[in-house]
Amino acid sequence: LVEILLDPRHFLALKLGEEGSAIRWRIEAEKRLLLLQSDARQSAMANLSMIETQLKRFDTSQQWLLQVHDGLLRVPAELKLIEAMAKDGRGLEAEVLAQTIDLPRYRVLAHVRLALAEFSLGRHKEAGRQLRIAGTLVQTIDLPFARAYGESQIALGWLQLGDNRVAEAQAMAIEDEAIKAQTLWRLASQAPAERKTTLILEAESATRSYADPFGRVWMHAELARESKRMADPGGAKDHLTRGIAIAETIKDSWSRSRALAALAGALAELLRP
Repeated sequence: LVEILLDPRHFLALKLGEEGSAIRWRIEAEKRLLLLQSDARQSAMANLSMIETQLKRFDTSQQWLLQVHDGLLRVPAELKLIEAMAKDGRGLEAEVLAQTIDLPRYRVLAHVRLALAEFSLGRHKEAGRQLRIAGTLVQTIDLPFARAYGESQIALGWLQLGDNRVAEAQAMAIEDEAIKAQTLWRLASQAPAERKTTLILEAESATRSYADPFGRVWMHAELARESKRMADPGGAKDHLTRGIAIAETIKDSWSRSRALAALAGALAELLRP
């Protein structure tokens, strides 16, 4: 079903305004949709919504979403739609859509995406307003992990907006040590020189409090990959070195082999041109 809509001819027809060809592919997709079992149909409609979002056919995307009742399938598509609408200059409509998301843990993420979209358009005050809404809303989340993840995303949002002071304060408030450590390392990687050392010390402290050694190794492997993507080879090497040092302390042979495999995967990615 989704392959039909991902067919390059479908995209080309839409781009060239050949609605007839595009409609024929869409009718074929909808026919196949009716043949699917209920669970598969929900997943397919969520995928169709994301495809329509990619094509900037926002109203059609929303129509598909109205038929998706499984929140786990609907929310990722909603977040993509909200972000795309805001980047397209339809921020008010996007915010109205964000407010229809029931669970605060997902609504927080929607406001963070709104903030970054508005910031990309040069609307810095509006971006700050969206992050402040997220900061208030995150306190209403009951699930500890979900609250910590939301706080992390808000902290990273403030980092993108250039407000390091607020970003640091938000990160330090995170109670989940694993998420706190990851967030502080990310802040440290982009901190001004006068704050970098302090943030590294805070990140190291949070990392030591993170009880699972394999989790700490995996975290450093992921951070090494992120550093590579950000063209920071020094940071990537530092995280690999830290990960190796932790892996060497793991006594259980199975856990240690998994940790070293995670680091080897990161190293392989770093060595790619």
